[in-house]
Amino acid sequence: MKMLAKPKLARVAGRRLKNSPKTTPKRPPTHDSSRKQPVHRTGEHKTRGCVVDIVMRCVPQNPFQVLAESSQMRKEADDIGPLAELEHWQYLTARFNSFLEQLKQARCKNAIAVLVFAKSKVLNSWKQIDMQITDHANEATDNVRYLSSLEAACEPLYGSDPTGMIEHIPNLIKVISNIYQISRYYNTSQRMTSILIKVTNQMVTACNKYITNSGKLTVWEQDVDVVQRKIKECILLHDKYIEHYEAEQLRLKNAANDGRIDPNKQFDFSEIYIFGKFENFVKRVTSIKILLETIE
Repeated sequence: MKMLAKPKLARVAGRRLKNSPKTTPKRPPTHDSSRKQPVHRTGEHKTRGCVVDIVMRCVPQNPFQVLAESSQMRKEADDIGPLAELEHWQYLTARFNSFLEQLKQARCKNAIAVLVFAKSKVLNSWKQIDMQITDHANEATDNVRYLSSLEAACEPLYGSDPTGMIEHIPNLIKVISNIYQISRYYNTSQRMTSILIKVTNQMVTACNKYITNSGKLTVWEQDVDVVQRKIKECILLHDKYIEHYEAEQLRLKNAANDGRIDPNKQFDFSEIYIFGKFENFVKRVTSIKILLETIE
């Protein structure tokens, strides 16, 4: 029985097969000092991340909310008085100044210096926030400065009867006019209308309390002559308020014609909004007065 011959593999194994791809031996890895090693890059990112985290902690919690509070229209009660305006800006001044103090901390300054050196993109966002907070802080501080001069002029509206208020109206209107003429931020038609509406609100509130003895007695529970006298005094306050407002309008118009003030700084505000609430109040108490006269 013949043995099958084994294939000759020795020579085949020792030479390259036909059409087989060429293989190039791998070179040992070399160190390139010009390339940043992954370990170094990761460490750098971690360090930068820590610095960014410090800076962002220096930025107040949700500063955009407070920025919005300063810019947007506020929802206010219908009977809110003028001193509430001063309180509002005092509150914003305290908030913004607190933020600025946080940003002046040494830890925050050092972290920002690192980001400046590293040319971090975080700086752009931080600078925008810093600028906005600084601008709004300056505005709030300036508004408090001028509205504080209004505080003393408004005190009679909170502690006097309608007759006692009348003598203080000229000074009150003058102070408001001065704020409009010289303040840097609180000199818009919108804000002047708003503060005058609040003055009207407080006058109407004071008249209501005066007629009803701070809500203790209705007009039907008091002597007719007393109620009628009170109503007349409230109507007189309304008339004098409008009279002094119109006198200031005329004064500013003449001053503009003489070139003494900016012609754009006139008392051209919405009188319907300013006096509308007082007008309605006068109509109601006049109807009551007529009714009491009929009954009498």
